[in-house]
Amino acid sequence: MIYNGPDMIGSFLLFAFAVFLAPTVSADGFRDRLCDRVVNRFSNDQKMWERVNERVQNRFGYKCELPLWSNPPRWVEETVLKGSNVGFRVLDEGAGINLSERQSRRVRFADNEDEWKRLWHEIVGFDDGVTLEDIPQINFASELTVAFLDFSETGGYLLKVKSVIELPQEFIIDVDRVIPWRCGITVASESQHAVIAIPRTGSKAIRVRFFEKYSICNEKEERISNDWREPPQVTGLARNDAFRTLKRFTNLLTSVLPHYSAVSSRSEFASEWNKWLGFKDEIPELPSIDKDNEQAVFISGGKGSSVDVRRVMELHDTIRIDALATFNACRTGDPEDTQQVIVIPQKGKRVRVVWEEVHIRSC
Repeated sequence: MIYNGPDMIGSFLLFAFAVFLAPTVSADGFRDRLCDRVVNRFSNDQKMWERVNERVQNRFGYKCELPLWSNPPRWVEETVLKGSNVGFRVLDEGAGINLSERQSRRVRFADNEDEWKRLWHEIVGFDDGVTLEDIPQINFASELTVAFLDFSETGGYLLKVKSVIELPQEFIIDVDRVIPWRCGITVASESQHAVIAIPRTGSKAIRVRFFEKYSICNEKEERISNDWREPPQVTGLARNDAFRTLKRFTNLLTSVLPHYSAVSSRSEFASEWNKWLGFKDEIPELPSIDKDNEQAVFISGGKGSSVDVRRVMELHDTIRIDALATFNACRTGDPEDTQQVIVIPQKGKRVRVVWEEVHIRSC
């Protein structure tokens, strides 16, 4: 017999599980105990999980389900980027100033001195004795500035740039949206910003990935309190869920910021359908969805973008939708917002959209 590494291990362990369990338990009990062992033994290794689960299906006619645990060190989630880390300078970051100009775009660029002065004035201002001479100096022959903007109904939020990675066709910037958990929250609404300088990207696009990260002040004391709850997990074990697109359409009157709306009842669906497509002279007929098992999600990437839903995943407490908003500066004519309406499973969980933005800046 030829040893074939993981395949041999998977086959042997599956056989051992079956021999050990079969004489002692009912069919349902056998399935539960077999799958418990398969999950505990193989769910840390994606390839082995898939191989062993394929054997379970071939032998017994079913697959073991992935449990949606709250905080596993598991193998699903963000793809590791194989690129070069790029140095960047943090020019400013903070929160507290609430400026309407910030709501015009979540990512802003400045390629020259005049654009940089306008951007700095909008974001930071010139109060408290700050003058033009106090603006960080940028060598625009080799650098450009990128500003990340956000808004929250309560205070305590921050934006932190994690990394800049260069790939063959794009620069990828990862930004954490730091969310206060249980403490550090203020009642007033705030705007947040982070401004960095990066090397000029030439003809490469810039992709920005926004992540949620929870912060806990006084964490030791908070964790031992009687009403402690873990923050929602934004990564972890997940399974892909199928979705279908009901409609894609272009609306020139959309909100300037990325936004979405998830609805399940027929009345809510009809209301959102009319609101999102109300700019048309004749609103298309309302499609049908299974109100007991499905819900509709309306998604817009913000004014000037086209949006594309890449995948839908079920996490332990969330239905997560990964959406890509593309901003193409080379497009002629009025900026269009291509929106999307999709149908996803209804599982009694909150819906959350995780955004990426791609900015095509060189034609």
